[in-house]
Order: sequence, then C-alpha cells, then structure tokens
Amino acid sequence: MKMDLKEIKTIDSKKTGPTVTIMGGIHGNEPCGVKTLLHLIKNLELISGKVHLIFGNPRAIEKKVRYIDINLNRVFRDDKDLSQKEKGSYEYSRSREIMPYLIESDILIDLHSISSKETNPFVICNEDSLDLAKYLPVSICCHGFDSIEPGATGYFMYKNNKMGVCIECGFHEKDETFQFALNSVNILLKKLGMIKSNINYKVNKNQKILRADHIYKTKTDKFRIAKKFKNFEPVITGQHIATDGNEKIFSDYDQYIIFADDRDEVGAEGFIYLRGIS
Repeated sequence: MKMDLKEIKTIDSKKTGPTVTIMGGIHGNEPCGVKTLLHLIKNLELISGKVHLIFGNPRAIEKKVRYIDINLNRVFRDDKDLSQKEKGSYEYSRSREIMPYLIESDILIDLHSISSKETNPFVICNEDSLDLAKYLPVSICCHGFDSIEPGATGYFMYKNNKMGVCIECGFHEKDETFQFALNSVNILLKKLGMIKSNINYKVNKNQKILRADHIYKTKTDKFRIAKKFKNFEPVITGQHIATDGNEKIFSDYDQYIIFADDRDEVGAEGFIYLRGIS
C-alpha cells in the first residue's frame, strides 16, 4: 500500500519531554530526509516526549523535483510579506498545514542534502541552537540566515522563539547521506533524553562557526559565476565572483562563499557571503 506522504505522523511517548518535529523532503529532490522519515516511522521508540514526522513537499517528492510552484523553504513568512504568486502556490498551502506542528514543537530537525559532490555535511541553525548543533559530527555550523534569507523553516522557528537545526547531510545520491541523516537524528534525540541508544556523541570542539553576512540577489537573467566555487571556499578582497548581465561582481572583503551558481532569472539567490566567528 502506497504511503500518503501528505499525512503527518506523530509518535507520542505519553511521558514528559520535548516536542520535536523532524522534517525531510522540503525539497522533493533531496531523498535522504524522506528515507530517514520512512525508517523512523517503523522503528522510532521514544522514552520521553513527542515527535512529529513530516514529509515537507509531498507532490515534489513524488515527482522527484525541488518544488512544484515555488521554493517551499521560503514561504514560512507572514501573509503580509508574501506576493500573490506565493500565496497562490501549492507550497504556500502546504506551509500552512505544517505551521501548527512547528508552533507546537520546541525543536525542529530539518534534513536536507546537497547537489555538490564535494561538500561535506554541515549545519545551518539559528544562534540559539548552536549549543545543540555542537554535538553533531560536522566541521562547519553557520547561523544568521534568518535575517538575510527569511522564509525557511528555521526562520519560522526563530521568529516563534523555538530552536531550529537544518542538517545538510551530504550529496543527494550517496548511500552514506541517509546514514548520516539517521545518525544525526539519533544523536540529537539521545542528547534530548528521548531515546535509548548505544550511539556515542560528544561536543565537537573543532567545529567552525560562520555567520551569514550578505545574500546577493540577481539583477538580470544572465548571472554567471566567475568559477565553480566550493561551498565555504574562502574568497579575498577584490576577487571576481560573478558577472550579472554586464556588471562584474567583486568581493568587498575576505570572507567565505556558499551556494554560488549560475542563475537565469531576476531576483534569484546568486550566492551568500559568510564571516568566520571561530
């Protein structure tokens, strides 16, 4: 029998503890979170608290595309801040189905994967979640996206004084990406005292903390990066980053870059700069 991906599964221990939402497939072409949810539905046994398991974008998951109308991870904003196009989208209606579960939750764990084969797993979270994220086996944890890139699930948690941890678990198609996602979920649930597990975790003292500083939005439909940048690659003052139509874009100072790619529409997210904190 085919599972209804739109259905939101809740596992409740009936014992005092945190309420956690675990979400996968907010982008339909990122399979690791979906696989993790399917595994948890069958195998998760809680000793405290409650967990909501949410398949973010069911229609996109079924079609194996990033989204149907618009990026679901940009519409977790107030109606007054959304365009008519955004409010008319399938993703808007899905976000409104998900929001009550996020409001009920103390913590969100949002599972993603990456299109770049060269990028190791990393975490995006709000600043209040850094103490929780430091137990994850990633070398980079970044925050500050809430102010420059509103509308993500983590932004919604931040605006409602909740904790949000987005885990970018590795390349889409790698088998180990699913295992990393599941391992990360188990680490966090054990740290929260919600499951019994033999999994080991400790504070990652070598984790580098970066703060998102600036997002570049394209001005033309001919945005081309100057080279293929690795995520978190350092760039230096005056370095050529991209060409937007006839305008060349240069780095204003020494920093890091992420999510840089060619874009063919006005107002797209061309790249993001980050500063090192530690």
